[in-house]
Order: sequence, then structure tokens, then C-alpha cells
Amino acid sequence: MTLYSLEEAQYLKDFYSPKVVNQIADKKLALRITSVEIEEIKKDFYDIICKGYFVNNTSIVPKVSIQSIFKSMDLDSPEVALQRRNL
Repeated sequence: MTLYSLEEAQYLKDFYSPKVVNQIADKKLALRITSVEIEEIKKDFYDIICKGYFVNNTSIVPKVSIQSIFKSMDLDSPEVALQRRNL
């Protein structure tokens, strides 16, 4: 798992939110993303978490790392996004 500084995490949240919110991230599971959030994993180290729901089962609220989401949606990796930002 890759963790980020708060500055990097905020940039990644802003970068991915318009690209993934209200989109289906995993067509097999029908996972629709409803929000992108920053979650502190350990002191001063953060991950980017996508929350959503399974279209066929709205009672389950999955939390999935952006590391899993960007691949299924054919987006730039967080590392590439940060390199472009020079963070």
C-alpha cells in the first residue's frame, strides 16, 4: 500500500474526484463511486479511499483504495499524477 503526505493526498483527492465520482469503477461488481476521501492510516500518512455502493446491493458501502480504482477506470496512477504536479 502506498501512503501519501497530507499535501499529496489532498492533491490526489482533488485530481481523482471529478474523474471517478458517479462513475462505475468495477463493471463486474457494478461498484459506483460516490465520494473520494482522505483517510489517515498512521500518523501523518494517508491513503485515498473511494466510497460507493454496489448497484445491485445498496446496503453494503465499500471502501476501496484509489490504488485499485485507477486501474479499473484506465486513469493515471497516483505516482504519475504526483510526478506531473512535482510533489
